[in-house]
Amino acid sequence: MKRILIAVTDQELRAHLRQEWAGHCELLEANSGAEAVYLAATTQPDLVLVSIILDDVCGVEVIKASRHHNPGARVVALARHGDIPAAAYAEMARAIGAHEALVEPVRMPQLQRHLLVGVAPKANAATA
Repeated sequence: MKRILIAVTDQELRAHLRQEWAGHCELLEANSGAEAVYLAATTQPDLVLVSIILDDVCGVEVIKASRHHNPGARVVALARHGDIPAAAYAEMARAIGAHEALVEPVRMPQLQRHLLVGVAPKANAATA
């Protein structure tokens, strides 16, 4: 079963993801940036969904930990409107290893497409 680390500040988005993905993936929810860094380093998630701005640790640190400890993990970063400037944070996230950086509010179909890429089964080398 694929493992998704969710470290986002938007509680409504977290609840939606929990409802949509429960039973399909193992969901790991971090309640702080420090916990997200720890989980990224110790649980080998297949996908990391992280807010750029977290309460205690910058989401950039979560991205770095994810890329360092599990280079194969797909990382999707979220930057809120109001983060100054959100587009600059999104570019920074891409520069340090996020596969995608989206500016909130994110339309759910757009986010779901990025999540599906992160949890889709990898092609078998023998059949590819």
